[in-house]
Amino acid sequence: MMHDPVALFVEDARAVSIDDAAKRLGLKFSGRRHEHPQPCPHCGGTDTFAFNTAKNKWNCRAGGVGGNDGIGMVAHCEGLDPHRRAHFLEACSIVLGQPVPDEAEQESAEERNQRLARIE
Repeated sequence: MMHDPVALFVEDARAVSIDDAAKRLGLKFSGRRHEHPQPCPHCGGTDTFAFNTAKNKWNCRAGGVGGNDGIGMVAHCEGLDPHRRAHFLEACSIVLGQPVPDEAEQESAEERNQRLARIE
């Protein structure tokens, strides 16, 4: 059982679906059932960005990135680098609609290595 507030915060953020993250970002839901193409909030374009609520995936053709979690989608849309701890935690905060826990101020070398390994 986890007691670390930052680890719990990140775990809660990882559990947020693409659907809920898209709503939190105010992205458009098209009339299509599961696929929602639109301009990328970060890169622009006309229909370069899409998220799929059935597959829990997102893709930006302009930026050449995509993924299957709300944290990555929020980071991309907000211009955040999820490899940087502060940006990653900010993306988690946006996904959850909660502030980053105060305990997030320090990161050990081991915690950094574990975080980077999960991202790659």
